[in-house]
Amino acid sequence: MLPELIRKNQDSRRLRIWHAGCSIGAEPYSVAILLEQDFARELAGWEVSIIATDINRRFLGAARDGRFNDWALRSSTEEFRRACFVSEGLNWTLREPFRRRVSFQYHNLARHVFPSLANNLAAFDIIFCRNVMMYFERERMRHLVGCFRESLVEGGWMLVGPSEADIELFREFRTVNVPGTTLYQKTLNSVPRFSWSFPAAPKMEAPPVWQPAPLEINVPLPPSAVLAPPDADDELVAVRTLADHGEWKAAMYRCQALLKSEPLRAEAHFFQALLLENMGELTASEQALRRAIYLDRDYALPHYHLGLLLRRRGDKAGARRAFRNVSGILSAMDEQTVLALAEGMTIGDLKEIVPSELEMLQE
Repeated sequence: MLPELIRKNQDSRRLRIWHAGCSIGAEPYSVAILLEQDFARELAGWEVSIIATDINRRFLGAARDGRFNDWALRSSTEEFRRACFVSEGLNWTLREPFRRRVSFQYHNLARHVFPSLANNLAAFDIIFCRNVMMYFERERMRHLVGCFRESLVEGGWMLVGPSEADIELFREFRTVNVPGTTLYQKTLNSVPRFSWSFPAAPKMEAPPVWQPAPLEINVPLPPSAVLAPPDADDELVAVRTLADHGEWKAAMYRCQALLKSEPLRAEAHFFQALLLENMGELTASEQALRRAIYLDRDYALPHYHLGLLLRRRGDKAGARRAFRNVSGILSAMDEQTVLALAEGMTIGDLKEIVPSELEMLQE
């Protein structure tokens, strides 16, 4: 899969992988090691993201530590251990080069909507969800498989456990049998999507609020990016929808246009921040999040994503402040209230997530 995806993504130089139900992190770290050892030259200068999610907060805390005992590494050679881990008594801690691309976050597959730009769970090249769906009833599995498919880009791949391989459930994928497992690929021919017979967007300068390296905006846009929505809320929905399907340049085009017409719109700065983060522009993303917070102090989602970004950059104190701000904002709100432009996420959902983030930041 990886050589094919690397060839396909040469223009974007971006690779996104999701491990749903990651437990203590062995699987995402194994993939990170594979990428670093076997594909470092091909992926040099790329924005590679490995996002690992789980419902078990204790497992997520252990995963972030990157520490494994002898039993977990029982099938590995001594040479491999010494190359990838640091020995600490009875434990082995994964070396930093193999950890830098992996981020962990709380996510409940049964409750939280995806694909979701707001949760950074969209437009993946590969999704692993192994030995997780077998615990769900059939209809829930069918629903999840559909959501996973929508979370993949065209040509993206999904891997599940042996007991979850099911031709009927994955009938909208291309099935590829390889030794030891079955792979499922999302292809354009399986289910109709956008028509691409639309004119290219005109080249457009970046708005004054953001001046990173120029983007190539001359790309074909799907219908939702070409037809003018009636108001700014619909424009933001269009940005989110495009990003959810991996149309990053088209999404940025729409977001830039909205910021030009409504530079004081906090939600537009927030969405711009999410797009910038996915494009590897972390400093510009943090600036956009802080602009959104400045424009609307009670807008909880920018505080939450600022916490995630600061944690990713190693600023634990700043991340704790951001998550505590979220808790303060949400404390008096009705848990059933749906957050605006957040793919159905409620106040209660965010209240459930934030304590786990704070727990995992404790020294």
